[in-house]
Amino acid sequence: MPLRPSASATEGCPELPHKLLAICDISADTGGSIEFMTECTTIEYPFCMYDADQHIIHDSVEGLGILMCSIDNLPAQLPIESTECFGDMLFPYIEEMLLSDASEPLESQNYSPVVRDAVIASNGSLTDKYKYIQKLRESREYTQSLAMDKKKNVLLLGSGYVSEPVIEYLSRDPNIGITAASVMKEQLEQLAKKHSCIVPVVMDVTKDEERLSSMVKKHDLVISLLPYSFHPLVAKKCIDSKVNLVTASYLTPAMKELQQSVEAAGIMVVSEVGLDPGLDHMLAMECIDKAKEVGATGFSKAVGSFVKLGLINTEPCPMLSVAAPSIKWQELMCKLLGLKPSVKLNDLREVICNKLDKNERQLEALEWLGLLGDEPVPRADSIVGALAKHMEAKLSFGIGERDMIVMRNEIGIRHPSGHLEEKNINLVVYGDAKGYSAMAKTVGYPTAIAAKMVLDGEINTKGMVIPMTKNIYGPILERVQAEGIVYSTQSVIKQ
Repeated sequence: MPLRPSASATEGCPELPHKLLAICDISADTGGSIEFMTECTTIEYPFCMYDADQHIIHDSVEGLGILMCSIDNLPAQLPIESTECFGDMLFPYIEEMLLSDASEPLESQNYSPVVRDAVIASNGSLTDKYKYIQKLRESREYTQSLAMDKKKNVLLLGSGYVSEPVIEYLSRDPNIGITAASVMKEQLEQLAKKHSCIVPVVMDVTKDEERLSSMVKKHDLVISLLPYSFHPLVAKKCIDSKVNLVTASYLTPAMKELQQSVEAAGIMVVSEVGLDPGLDHMLAMECIDKAKEVGATGFSKAVGSFVKLGLINTEPCPMLSVAAPSIKWQELMCKLLGLKPSVKLNDLREVICNKLDKNERQLEALEWLGLLGDEPVPRADSIVGALAKHMEAKLSFGIGERDMIVMRNEIGIRHPSGHLEEKNINLVVYGDAKGYSAMAKTVGYPTAIAAKMVLDGEINTKGMVIPMTKNIYGPILERVQAEGIVYSTQSVIKQ
């Protein structure tokens, strides 16, 4: 009997003029396009019945329900006539598909209507006919988040090495649900394989702010492991939705400008809970606070670092675009330092050495990394992006190799007696050859612990928060030791 069309028909799903009796799902995609098809049928038992009222599937074909057929190896069972028929129908379109250029816009392709209508995505975007798929994805993600209604939901932005310790630590609590969002699809897939508890979402926060806002609203906490330059954008979305934020990066001037807005929204933005910044400051503050308890005065000796050579620049760099001519690292360094490309290597080394306050070791490190040589600079949107690609290739681990973090804080303590004590705090952490790197551990675990403290209400100060008070750094320093991040202290009395 014909039925009245549904007023709430889903885009992409055709109207059915008659009562639905049976479905033959040739994709055999369990939980895919047909959500209630949770397992495939077989040649021996090709049919099953889905009872929508009770939401169960049973082998009997009697009674009420929808008859289902979804045999995963069905193509192997079809007769040769079916294969020949399919081949005959496809063959007329093979040539135009082979001669097409996938890098060109779909509109410029001289496709026949049959081929054009079959193109689902072009140049990284869904074609007009299939844009409903994005809505289906978002609907699925929202449904998954609702399934975690009793959980505290965390949105993790970024899928690099540091993200996995964060996921591993937070997922120990079954009442925490995690959505991992990143533009790096392959990294997300690897994370999802290792941690089935997460909901992976492919998203570029810089190009889809509307979707970012929608995602932030659905979560109780956002953890941003993105480059620091993206944090103000993320923070503004958290302010709008009154959602707390945790980052491992410095509290930059751009973030400090949001102080009043953060306080007005009644949320907290916790920063500097990684390694540097993070554990370095926490260890120093622990030492200084202990000194104050006995009436002594503590002060930190700053450790020098590289003078900026312009390599940490997130601004767009046209000379590194795909359309620009190839450029070598030596040429790029000359441009950054205002030198002619024809300058001799020794002259370039001298200029850089002066920039580095005559620090020969730092100069040697630059040369070892190939930043003064003839290697081509990787294509990237920015100089720091090119540097990251170069470093990833240059410093990738070989078989059996692992990294090591060595950090030393030197704290001077003046006692009431007049004696000067020099306290050295040493942190040495090794990476695991088949596990997390030392950097991933020392950034990921403190960040995850701080995030858990926010979720549990242990950190409840509103506004911009950094771990400089005992109620924050104390629990973090205690708990990281359980993760293998152990430090030692030594004291020397000077006078």
